[in-house]
Amino acid sequence: MRVPVLSNAALELSDPRWGGEAPLWFYIFKEAELQHGGEQIGSVGGRIMAVTLVGLLQRVPNSYLYLEPSWKPAPRSRRRPADSHSPTC
Repeated sequence: MRVPVLSNAALELSDPRWGGEAPLWFYIFKEAELQHGGEQIGSVGGRIMAVTLVGLLQRVPNSYLYLEPSWKPAPRSRRRPADSHSPTC
């Protein structure tokens, strides 16, 4: 996944029943805690979620990713968006 792997020490992995390997659910929750104070998912959790959602959208017959499989998101613009409170003419 090209992200740094959290060590057992960082995970505070102590349950001997896991044989020194964290279950995926534990890793994702602990990663979220360590990377973002538990407020949002971390690198591995985010990647798994994104790949899953995109995969589902590619298989739904009326989704944009199914109808336009070559579509790619545009890069972010560095310009600030127009003030949304300004009246439009």
